[in-house]
Amino acid sequence: MSYISSIRTRYLAWSHSTPLPDLSDAAPPVFQHWHVFDKSACKWAFVHPNPLNAEELSKTFTPATQTSHLKLLTWNIDAFGDRHEARMEGILSKLQHMLADGDCPDIVLFQEVSRKALAYLLQNTWVREFWISSEADETNWVDVPFATMTLLSRSRFNSLSSESGSNPESTLPGTAAISNGSLLLGPVWRVKYPSRFNRDALCCDIFWNRTTRIRLVNVHLDSLPIQPNQRPRQVAIAASLLRTAGVGRGVIAGDWNTVMEEDMVLAQKNNLIDAWEYLHPGEDGFTWGLDGKGEPFPPGRLDKVAVVGMRLVDISVVHPETLPTADDSGEEIIAGDNEGIPSSWAERTKCEMVRRGHNTSYKVLGPKYLPTRLRCAGTDYLYTLRVSGGTEIYGISVLPTGAARLNPMVVESLVDPKWKILSEVATLDWVKANTSVPVPRVLAYNADRSTPIGFEWIAMEKMPGNPWADAYRDMAFSAKEEVVRQISRFNSETYQRPLNGIGNIFPGPADAEMDYPGVTQVGRIVSSAFICHGIHRDAPRGPLPSSSHWLEARLDLAALDCQSRLEKAQNSVARSGGKPDADTGSEGESREGQEDEEEQEEEKENSTKSEDQGSEDGGRAENGNGDEDEEDEEDDDTEDLDVLQDALKIIKKLKTQLPNFFPPGGPELEPTILFHDDLNRHNILVNDAGVLTAVVDWECISALPLWAACRYPSFIDGKQNDVEPTKERYPHDENGDVDELYWEHLEDFESAKLGRLFLEEMRRLAPGWVVVFEWSQRQRDFDLAVNSCDDEFSIRRILAWLEDVESAKKDIVSLEERFAERSPAKH
Repeated sequence: MSYISSIRTRYLAWSHSTPLPDLSDAAPPVFQHWHVFDKSACKWAFVHPNPLNAEELSKTFTPATQTSHLKLLTWNIDAFGDRHEARMEGILSKLQHMLADGDCPDIVLFQEVSRKALAYLLQNTWVREFWISSEADETNWVDVPFATMTLLSRSRFNSLSSESGSNPESTLPGTAAISNGSLLLGPVWRVKYPSRFNRDALCCDIFWNRTTRIRLVNVHLDSLPIQPNQRPRQVAIAASLLRTAGVGRGVIAGDWNTVMEEDMVLAQKNNLIDAWEYLHPGEDGFTWGLDGKGEPFPPGRLDKVAVVGMRLVDISVVHPETLPTADDSGEEIIAGDNEGIPSSWAERTKCEMVRRGHNTSYKVLGPKYLPTRLRCAGTDYLYTLRVSGGTEIYGISVLPTGAARLNPMVVESLVDPKWKILSEVATLDWVKANTSVPVPRVLAYNADRSTPIGFEWIAMEKMPGNPWADAYRDMAFSAKEEVVRQISRFNSETYQRPLNGIGNIFPGPADAEMDYPGVTQVGRIVSSAFICHGIHRDAPRGPLPSSSHWLEARLDLAALDCQSRLEKAQNSVARSGGKPDADTGSEGESREGQEDEEEQEEEKENSTKSEDQGSEDGGRAENGNGDEDEEDEEDDDTEDLDVLQDALKIIKKLKTQLPNFFPPGGPELEPTILFHDDLNRHNILVNDAGVLTAVVDWECISALPLWAACRYPSFIDGKQNDVEPTKERYPHDENGDVDELYWEHLEDFESAKLGRLFLEEMRRLAPGWVVVFEWSQRQRDFDLAVNSCDDEFSIRRILAWLEDVESAKKDIVSLEERFAERSPAKH
């Protein structure tokens, strides 16, 4: 790049508040406008990008309250095919079908857009109504037969001002419901890179919650296997646009034209994550040459999506097909030169930034720590570091995403920024100092997200052993008993070291007095109950003084969450033309009656199987749900309305009953004990001899009231089952192996024995623990109702239990027993 060009690039970067690299062989960027269709003026009018100053860009990132992922579609639509309008209609029809299915992309990148295709897109009513366009005319089609084009969903992106100065919330459909959590438009520009075909990169910035810049680069790299090959330099230029200071995260997507051997590794050479290779390793993922028309090159994956600093979620290929058209020709129309690639990705971290995170964490720990492998673990990323001497340690990086939502495409992380890390570190220190159970030692940590890697992390020693769940079936029962004795000892130790207040423990002032070594202070509560129902909702988060305050806060969060979901479900039903059941807001008699009939039928089947197999639990886990599942699939929206309305009814009843179960406390903090609420077999490590070597997974572990903490650990279900199954009474396969049902029943039998042993040990080690356990069944039932109030398969049981409670019946069946009637054992 010449000196004058370099100065011009720097000036443009400054004037548009857009970080840009100095590129030696690329022309200075050419900035352009975003456009929305102005119905009143009947034309495409430009909108200004959202003004973001340096002060805003330096603010701490605040996680979004809305969906924290984006869907992108890239599609080469073939500039040289016949009947442009018919093919474009086919592509738009495909997009509209995706929209109707709730799977429409938020970002669309088109390549090979001819003038005719551009004219069709700009005149299309649906595009005008729902999309923001990078183009409004043929300005960028000078001297080229086709160009790239980017569309952004008007329902996801907001702008602050338009050409006419109108209020953007009245200009852009769907933005009125989006506040500061919206995605904002940044600048859009083109960069001419070395090309035999006069091609460029169409770039834009978008902003997540106003402060997090994400860069999108729409590319159509040079075609054909011609030397010298310009594609390596073109990808390098695009990659430098993502890695410019102040960016560090983004996507390069489009037609990469990977027709030569050296093209296959361009993503890796530029330290980009190839989305397809990452999510579908070993699969072809061909996007070109599958229409069987004798192309000169074999099928290949010419279209790619590559990312930096983004969490990849899903990617698939939309294969060529005969798409619907408006004419009556009956001719097959292949909508595009290459298949479309829809991909989903979430803002921030994935493999790329985690690997770069290794380098930062080693410098903290010392250069002797070297990276080995990486894998995802629950809400965190867990990777292994190896000391030069051969010892392995674990590193955990925590994603900064906010509230949790689960759908067929995305599982978002459950985290509480800063607090989760600090609590886990303090908890591990406290457990190591105050109990006999072995836990990992924290080597170093950072709870500050304003680090070079952009997220929080912990490095801890790797504990020996393997999950008890993997070894359980082959272990001698005596070894299992010994594990239970060790867990009993741990429970007695926490009981004998009470805390005050409900919440998590955190590091305190260096000069703070400590009742026990390793304990600091009980503070903000960090638990799944408070995260799942909305980490950003306004609710007391502690330290909470009493059981009453704790349960009331959980009920309030559950009510807000259910009400929000109910409104969405009602809107979904209204859009689909359906009508909610008029009786769903009543007492739900019809559905309860239906479920009663289903349960009677289920009990009848179970009774038959019990006689055949000699176990009163026979078939419990396999029967009774199939018909209900089919019914759910047939009428999901209506069933959701039923469930959510009943959930709100349960919450209201529980709030009414709360003072009867938990009288308001006085000014003093309620006594609490630290309780590992996820002590399942996967979180207990044992060696080859079956000896307990560690307990892991200490995130979101809180100090809870005595009645809530004095209970069976998760790996014991507490059910009474004295019938020991024998292999001879179960079917065997052709190899002589016994049916899996035998092992399930054996686990139930052993769990009952281990439960009795656990209570015997607790009675010997901490008699007061058993006293609390035996008188607190009623309180545990209330807690179970709160936890399960919106669970479709628990609602009827909770309502029946509440009816008994409200009628002041004596000796009512506990809710735990009601749940155990159909619930499989938890391991």
